[in-house]
Amino acid sequence: SSTALSSSSSSSSSTTLSLGSHRFAFDCVHPPDASTRALYDGEVKNLVEASVEGYNTCVMCYGQTGSGKTHTVMGSLALGGMQEPGILSLAASDIFALLEAKKSQVENQPQAPHPVDDTQPVPPPSSPPTFTYTVTAHFLEVYGEQVMSLSSPSKP
Repeated sequence: SSTALSSSSSSSSSTTLSLGSHRFAFDCVHPPDASTRALYDGEVKNLVEASVEGYNTCVMCYGQTGSGKTHTVMGSLALGGMQEPGILSLAASDIFALLEAKKSQVENQPQAPHPVDDTQPVPPPSSPPTFTYTVTAHFLEVYGEQVMSLSSPSKP
């Protein structure tokens, strides 16, 4: 059986893999030497931004044992002792930076002046607007047909 990997010439930059009579389509295929940062910027960052806007998002890493899923998600120590952050760390940093920027934007909006009306008493000053947020995340591992929580290892 023949195996062919080909990139389509369309603007969607999708990639197809043919295995015999089966065809598989991928939105994107990164080369083995791609950095975690490049993967994050190209595939995950837009989901992080959407999650801060209130959308539910999911990132799933799939592959055979030893293919680099843990390295991609968790990061690792690189040559020279410098750490290469994983997509989890990059996402967490961006989530809180984006939320703090939104908070600053809301809380620093100028207050509307009270209309001057000599016939009405002056209303008390209003409280400045506040912005609060709650971040919830779930980390799951699917191995075989078992789903395990990585955020609460005691719970299946």
